[in-house]
Amino acid sequence: MKVKMFCDITGKGAMVNLPMEPKMLLDMQGELLERENLGYILCADVKYYDEDNNEIENIFILNKSLF
Repeated sequence: MKVKMFCDITGKGAMVNLPMEPKMLLDMQGELLERENLGYILCADVKYYDEDNNEIENIFILNKSLF
């Protein structure tokens, strides 16, 4: 399943294919948030959308269900 990830603070986005290892998903989220450069950003949020552009509430639950 293809999922679009987008961070409104950094303006970065990425497409990922689920299922994937949870660690990889967390790493990708960290890259979008630029945690290595900016550290923790208050209220920074990564949004997730399915192929039909519907928002996904919890990508980690969805990812787990696809394994």
